[in-house]
Amino acid sequence: MSKRNPLRFKTEAEFIQEFGLDWRKKVPYSWSIQMDSLLGQEVMESKIDRSVNKETYLDLFIFENLDFLYRDSAERWLWTISKEMTTRKRLPVILADGTIAKIGMKVMWLDITQVNHPGIIQRLYPLQVICICDSCIQKEDTYARELNTNRVTKYIK
Repeated sequence: MSKRNPLRFKTEAEFIQEFGLDWRKKVPYSWSIQMDSLLGQEVMESKIDRSVNKETYLDLFIFENLDFLYRDSAERWLWTISKEMTTRKRLPVILADGTIAKIGMKVMWLDITQVNHPGIIQRLYPLQVICICDSCIQKEDTYARELNTNRVTKYIK
């Protein structure tokens, strides 16, 4: 597997963005609650089960989207992993409200005095936001702030 862009399981926010709020039922082969520990995690080569032949299951399932079979760390479960459950994209920046951050997105950010400010995301890694509130503009204090994601939410007017 590529070191630069390792294969990883999608995050819950990515599943919701792609399949909607009931994503667990819509993802091919479904996603059980026991699999939640995999969310956002890198796929470990050592946990891929190659001892099970996919063709053995053809009578029971349609394996068009099957990528591999994966064992949990306790070796209790063998999960069917579809291509739609994994990605090679960089782990997304997820805001406090579960929204996936994007450059140019309008957000609200909380300063150390617990005051909310509107801003625009300028950079993702690390997350930097430019304040666009009237108070900061008047003070000429609109420089990009490096913020922790738990202090930022999507701006909804």
